[in-house]
Amino acid sequence: MGRQGVVLMVRDSAEIMARAPDWQAYMGRSLPTAPYLAPDAAPRGSFRRVAVLDGVPRLYGYRKLPDYHLTFVAALPLDEILAGTQRQRQATFATMAAMSLLLAAMAWLILRSVRARDRAERALRDANRALSLAGSVFQHTMDAVMVTEIDGTIVSVNPAFTDVTGYEAAEVIGHTPRLLRSGRHDAAFYRALFEQLASTGSWRGEIWNRRKDGQSYLEWIRISLVRDENGKPLRYVSVSNDVTELRAGDEHLRHLAFHDPLTGLPNRALLLDRISQGISVAQRDGRGMGVMFIDLDRFKPINDTLGHDVGDQLLQQVAQRLSQAVRHSDTVARIGGDEFVILLEQVDDGITYVNLAEKLLASLSRPMLLGPHTLEVGASIGIACYPGDGDSAATLMKHADAAMYVSKASGRGAYHFYHPGMTAQSVQRTAAEPGPAERAAE
Repeated sequence: MGRQGVVLMVRDSAEIMARAPDWQAYMGRSLPTAPYLAPDAAPRGSFRRVAVLDGVPRLYGYRKLPDYHLTFVAALPLDEILAGTQRQRQATFATMAAMSLLLAAMAWLILRSVRARDRAERALRDANRALSLAGSVFQHTMDAVMVTEIDGTIVSVNPAFTDVTGYEAAEVIGHTPRLLRSGRHDAAFYRALFEQLASTGSWRGEIWNRRKDGQSYLEWIRISLVRDENGKPLRYVSVSNDVTELRAGDEHLRHLAFHDPLTGLPNRALLLDRISQGISVAQRDGRGMGVMFIDLDRFKPINDTLGHDVGDQLLQQVAQRLSQAVRHSDTVARIGGDEFVILLEQVDDGITYVNLAEKLLASLSRPMLLGPHTLEVGASIGIACYPGDGDSAATLMKHADAAMYVSKASGRGAYHFYHPGMTAQSVQRTAAEPGPAERAAE
C-alpha cells in the first residue's frame, strides 16, 4: 500500500478498533468527523480528504457492515496514486488486497472475541440477576434460613431466623446450631438425624428448639447438603417454620375430640381405646385389670329442680373427687350424663377394687357445696375384671354396667362385682327400665 497507505476498522461510535500500519499508536482513538460516520452516509463509497490523524492527503474507500456496527476503510496517498506507473498501481492494488484480507482476518478474530465477550457479559448479568433474586428471597422470605459449613459452623442467617429465635446474626455466626437445643431430644435422635443427612444429603422433620429468651418452640425443618460444581460437599442449608401455635391448635382439637368438654375427662372414645390398649398389655404381661362403672344416685331431681347450671357444677365436682381418689396411672372418664367409668390397670387382686369402691362411695356421699346449695348425692358401682369377666373393651363395659344395675337395684350407695347371671337380669330389665341415655338424667 505504499509508504503511507492505511487500512482501518472503525466502530459506529467513531472508535478505531484496528489500523495498519501502527496498530498500537492509533487503537482506541476517535474519528468523529469521518464522512462515512455521518447519519446520511451511503453504505459504501469513496472520498478525498486530508487525514485528521497524520495530515496526509489520501483517497479513501469504505464499506459499512451494519450487522456488526463497523466500517472498513482503505486509503492511499494522492501523490503515490498520481506518480505511480501501471506496475506500481498493480503492486499497490495487490498490496491493498493482501492488507484487506489481513484486515478481514483480524476483523473476524476481533468479532469472535467481541461475541465471546458479549456472551460472557450476558452470562455474568444473568448470574448477577440470579444472585440478586436469591439474596432478595433470602432476606425477605418468612421461613427461617440458616447456612452452615460442613463442620456445622454457622456462616449466615436471614432476618426471619432472628424473628423466630431472637438471636441476631452476629450472635450466632461462628457458633453451631447446638446453642438452639432445647434438651427435649436425646443423643439417639440427633445421631439418627446426622446419619440420614450423611447418607441421603437431606433430613426433614419436627425439632423442639429454644429461643434466646429460653422459651421452647417447635419447628418444621428441612436440612439439605449443598455441593460445589465438582460434587464436593460445600455447605448445609436449613429452612424452617415455627409450628408451635399450629401444633397447639392440633392438640386442642385432638383434646376436644377425645375429652368431655364439661369435665375435661376422657370421653367414651378415648376410654375404649385405653381399655383395648390395657388388655393388650395385660395379655403380654400376664396381669389383671378392670373397669368400674359409676352411676350417680339422686342426680335427676337436683338437675330438674335447681337447673342445668347447678347440675353441671355438680358433675364437675364429682369428676374432681373421682380423679383425686385414683392413682395417676388410672383413667377416669365421663361417658355421658351422670355416668363415669374408671379403668384400673395392673391390678391382680380383688381387694384393690373393694378398697377403691368403698373410698369412692364415701367421697361421693359427702355433701357438696355449690354456691348457696348444699347437695348430697351417692353412687352405684359395678365392677368387671379382665380376664374373667371379658377379654374386650365392649364386653367389660357391658358387664360392669350390668353389675352397676344390680347395685342400684339393691338400694343404691353400693358396689357389686359382675357374675354371669347379672347379664340375663340386665337383658330382662331392658324392656322395662330406661337405658343409659335415660339414666343420664337420674
